Amino acid sequence: MEPNFDFSSDTSIEDLSGNHYVVYTTNLPAVKGAPMACIVLFHDVTDEVGEIHKSLLANLGTNVIILLGVLLVLQFATSNLDEKLAHQVYLSGTDTLTLVPNRRKFNQRLDEEMARCQRYNLTLSIVILDIDHFKQVNDKYGHNIGDQVLVELCDVISAQIRKSDMMARWGGEEFAIILPSQSLYDAKEMSEKLRHKIEKHQFKRISGITISLGVSEWHKEDKAVDLLKRADANLYKAKALGRNRVVVDE
Repeated sequence: MEPNFDFSSDTSIEDLSGNHYVVYTTNLPAVKGAPMACIVLFHDVTDEVGEIHKSLLANLGTNVIILLGVLLVLQFATSNLDEKLAHQVYLSGTDTLTLVPNRRKFNQRLDEEMARCQRYNLTLSIVILDIDHFKQVNDKYGHNIGDQVLVELCDVISAQIRKSDMMARWGGEEFAIILPSQSLYDAKEMSEKLRHKIEKHQFKRISGITISLGVSEWHKEDKAVDLLKRADANLYKAKALGRNRVVVDE
């Protein structure tokens, strides 16, 4: 059987010393029945292989550096995106003037608290309060002073309520407070303390600020609109009775 040599092909080998060679083979034709001969040529390519390895390592190092750079840029961009997203989520639930939760956030929290009360048979009360004669403040002192009063009012109230409570700007000069695990009696006591605190507080630019408050306790059959409607009705009773007072469910 003829040896399977192909002159057009070559083979790469590595010896025990780590040197690299390219082996070329070609067959010699048989002469008068003499055994077939083969010429084998060895070409030392150790240096070329070394250069190739160096080039590959250099390219690999460059690619790794580029990849790390891309990953750092992506991490930075993702971090900024997360911060912007978190900021947008915060803004979507925050009143831009007073920086307390807005009505949307309040409604969301109220639904959560009512569901929790249903599940664990807990108590819950809410308060809706209004600054007395606030239109006169704006008319007399201007809206800038009125805005400052709103901000300062929120600071005073926030310092008086518990961390588990939530105050939100309901609209204009109206604010609402969620009081988890508070009975109507507890909510009334807290509201009276708030009313007294605001009445005695020395606002920076104006004096004589008072608030009226309507308080209602959650019942098992209540929907959010029922609870809010009662608290709002109690607030208007407080105003009708002369303001600067607390009215609760009968």
